[in-house]
Amino acid sequence: MKRSLKFTASLGISVFSFAGAFGTSDLYAQQPRFLKRQASAPSCNCGQWTCPACQHQIECSPSTSGMASPTTQVPGVVQSPPDGNYTPQSNQPSSSDQTSSLVQPATPAIGAVPSQSGIDFDQIASNSRSSTGQQRQLGSGGYLNNAIEFQGDYFGGQIYSFNSSLIPSNNNGQLKLAENVSPLPRDRIFFNYSLFNRVPLTPGGVDVSRFSPGFEKTFLDKQASLEIRTPFATTLDNDIFTDGSSSTNKLQFGNLFLTLKGLLIGTDRWAVTGGTSLVLPTAEDNNVLGQGGEQILRISNDSVHLMPFLGFMATPSTNTYIQSIVQIDQPLNGNSVIETTSFSNFSSDNNVGTLTDFTMLYCDIATGFWLYRAPSNSRNGILGVIPTLEFHWNQSLTRADSVTAQQGTVNGTVNQFQNLNITSGVTFQLPRQTRLALGYAVPVGNSQDQLFNSELRVMLNRFF
Repeated sequence: MKRSLKFTASLGISVFSFAGAFGTSDLYAQQPRFLKRQASAPSCNCGQWTCPACQHQIECSPSTSGMASPTTQVPGVVQSPPDGNYTPQSNQPSSSDQTSSLVQPATPAIGAVPSQSGIDFDQIASNSRSSTGQQRQLGSGGYLNNAIEFQGDYFGGQIYSFNSSLIPSNNNGQLKLAENVSPLPRDRIFFNYSLFNRVPLTPGGVDVSRFSPGFEKTFLDKQASLEIRTPFATTLDNDIFTDGSSSTNKLQFGNLFLTLKGLLIGTDRWAVTGGTSLVLPTAEDNNVLGQGGEQILRISNDSVHLMPFLGFMATPSTNTYIQSIVQIDQPLNGNSVIETTSFSNFSSDNNVGTLTDFTMLYCDIATGFWLYRAPSNSRNGILGVIPTLEFHWNQSLTRADSVTAQQGTVNGTVNQFQNLNITSGVTFQLPRQTRLALGYAVPVGNSQDQLFNSELRVMLNRFF
């Protein structure tokens, strides 16, 4: 019996805005990096270079003799104190012209998304706090947040043969985590589009257009996130005739893809994350029909997949990054194979076995650099250009199943699976905390295991 899924989403979004202020001198780089704060009063009497305690984004004139006056050459950025052993003073009287040291309200660094993680590095890395008690937040100065999202590569799922028919286990293709995703928890809504050329769902191949809208929302002070993807595609019909013919332009909803992600350890230059994805069987079953339209065989879409992963990312400089995700795709159960035996006036369904998908290993690595950044006062047009290069290794850890029915045997078209896909692309940083990415993926070698000839990718992210 066919199953269908209606997706109705209602999403309330709470908008958060975070930014970080960082110094430039070597001495100041060793001090805690305070969060940026907007000015809320005309002056500050604490005598510190930054004043998180009184909520002012200003530069207070220190009373230490021989100290140079603070500078405000970069709007919205608190400058580093001059070289020397500087000790913040508290409750110092302000100078008569102190209002001239006000800094304008902070604006996000061009190309940076909002501070997307609230990890306390003093607790995780050194289990201590700065002398002021101020917590540092991951990426608040634009370091790790300069690492953009993976583009991805994957059209997964097994393909079985039954007499003259090819039967995919997933007409939309199995998803994995490393597709338009960051190892870091983030707040965003997104839309993915992939055009796969000549997917071997039929002997001649099928062009599949897959769409994956979704959202990701952080919690636990931005140290964890939940992501939901709801894929659908124009692809092979789930009704396939015994001679292999079928519609190849049918709108099909896919399996629901959930991911729980959390920060494990890191600094403001690197981080390790972990979590798991969960695939729920919400797509329709696949049916083999006789020439008269009667059902002969059905492969039920029953399998639930648990997909634990570890992620890593690092930013050697403010303009470059490298990141990786390693994930195991473990089916928790198989898909039932139902054979229908027809008689003169009735039919009987018999469960003839179970087909279990491959257990898969996914190893994904990506690097990129900011080729262009707009001036800090730019608010329109293209604000950043980031070329990227990715390598995706996908390998089965188990062998294909087979089931024998009265009318034939259902076999995997490949007994084991491994392939390498390379994705190159470019991402554009746009106004309103938006990113648009374009990519192109090609498989390399091992033509028997290639699941497409090429792939065009378009991805849109809106951060909040």
